[in-house]
Amino acid sequence: MRNNAIAEMRKDHKIGHTILYFDEITSTNTHAKELARKGAAHGTVLLAKRQTAGRGRLGKQFYSPAGCGLYLSVIVRQSIAPEDLLAVTACTAAAVHDALRYFDITAQIKWVNDLFLNGRKICGILTEGGFVGEELDFLVIGIGMNIRHNPNVPEALRPILTDLESETGQCIPEDQLIHAILNALESHLDGLHERAFLPVYRAQSCTLGHRVWLSEESCEALAIDYTQDAGLIVRMDDGTEKIITTGQATVMD
Repeated sequence: MRNNAIAEMRKDHKIGHTILYFDEITSTNTHAKELARKGAAHGTVLLAKRQTAGRGRLGKQFYSPAGCGLYLSVIVRQSIAPEDLLAVTACTAAAVHDALRYFDITAQIKWVNDLFLNGRKICGILTEGGFVGEELDFLVIGIGMNIRHNPNVPEALRPILTDLESETGQCIPEDQLIHAILNALESHLDGLHERAFLPVYRAQSCTLGHRVWLSEESCEALAIDYTQDAGLIVRMDDGTEKIITTGQATVMD
């Protein structure tokens, strides 16, 4: 990763004009929230070679070894309501999809925050808000992507995870990949209120049309659509429809 090259690419952009680099950090999201509380500007990006305590959605650990992945967080300060948090996560997933398309890679999006290649996960997204009272002061968007094979990946994760290089045979320069992701994220965030991300999010879904196990409901249902706010619309076995905004929806078929 050529730090100077990324800085030069991003110097005139709203997102990535300031990039902070870390050889090792507990979690880019955790540190980004600390910086945001101290007034760090909109568009500040944190990049790490390794995370020792990377986190995913629902409190899951995000495995983040050195030399194998891309780990970044973005501080966002714009007019976003607390109820838009789910939409921001979906918006980011669409942005990562679009960035990969720049390199002729087509990923699928699993509700709400994961990207898959050939049925296995390559990327996860974690959006967290910083509040002053009930008002949303800032957002931190974390993106973790598996770039290359790690022979030391835990045994339990091997059937679940994959990486870009193994699946595509491409060795993508990381500075170009980061630039593409931040470009797409900047564009999609500009169109967030119009929900410009939804066509891509729907078209590339690997959730819709499948039966899913709903962790919060402890039952199966058919995933049929998304709401404007990226909630998952499911049809229960009794024919009723329900909107899911929390928990996990695991594809069953």
